[in-house]
Amino acid sequence: MDVKIQHRRKMESEVKENKQHIYSLDFLRGVAAYIVIFWHWKMLFYVNDTKSKIDLNEFPFYGSFSIFYNHGLLAVEFFFCLSGFIFFYYFSSKIESGRLSAKSFAVDRISRIYPLHIATFIIVAGLQYVSLKYSG
Repeated sequence: MDVKIQHRRKMESEVKENKQHIYSLDFLRGVAAYIVIFWHWKMLFYVNDTKSKIDLNEFPFYGSFSIFYNHGLLAVEFFFCLSGFIFFYYFSSKIESGRLSAKSFAVDRISRIYPLHIATFIIVAGLQYVSLKYSG
């Protein structure tokens, strides 16, 4: 097993040693993520940086989810607030006692977030190139 993975698992188990997992917050973060997807759905109908003439009422389930289509961007802020609270909840005692340095926290966070971020960036850049090449 990779040394980084072993270190990450050890760190996670130490951080959560006396903390109860809060499943309801995970659920709320998931709901917020899906709301953001609804909000981004509108972006698929832009043509050359211009909003298309499609009526919002024609979007799937617009009657039921209009608030998500129109205000879903706020779910991003909600998601980050929840994430910040969860980080504080799990790491506060370890930081306060000096068992977790800023460097090890930063390395752990960056090693978890940036590989996915970079992979997503490359995929989206490739798709944008293909879209531009074939549709102008």
